[in-house]
Amino acid sequence: MTDTRPLALALGGLLLTAVAAPVLRHRRPGAADDFPLSHYPMFSAKRRRHGRVVHVVVDDADGSHPLGYRRLGTGGFNQVRRQLTRRAATPEGAARLASEVLARLEPTRRTPIDRVRVVRSTFEFDRFFAGDREPKRQVTLGVAQRSDAS
Repeated sequence: MTDTRPLALALGGLLLTAVAAPVLRHRRPGAADDFPLSHYPMFSAKRRRHGRVVHVVVDDADGSHPLGYRRLGTGGFNQVRRQLTRRAATPEGAARLASEVLARLEPTRRTPIDRVRVVRSTFEFDRFFAGDREPKRQVTLGVAQRSDAS
């Protein structure tokens, strides 16, 4: 009868090494995140402090209102945001986008629209997720104004 203990010890050692390897890999400085064994950059990469987003703002008698992505295009949130960013890449494109949104929205609104602005806002993530929704900086890329607005 052959002794199987050396084989069992070798296989057990391999199994322990395979289980411990990811844990040991996360002991490097900068490799740890909130998810113990995560390798995905969305969990483990350092997040930027600021983020920029192109969006549309409607100005009317009640004030300024950001327009939701569902009113601007088909598809999901990220798809519509990418389309907005691409269309607003030039001043002419941003102005054309604002004019199209104004023409499409004006007949559906009870409150007359004074103007539509395509803006690029910069938000500080920590402040934004703590509840402060005001952008740190906002740049107007294109404007469409109602023809009879003063």
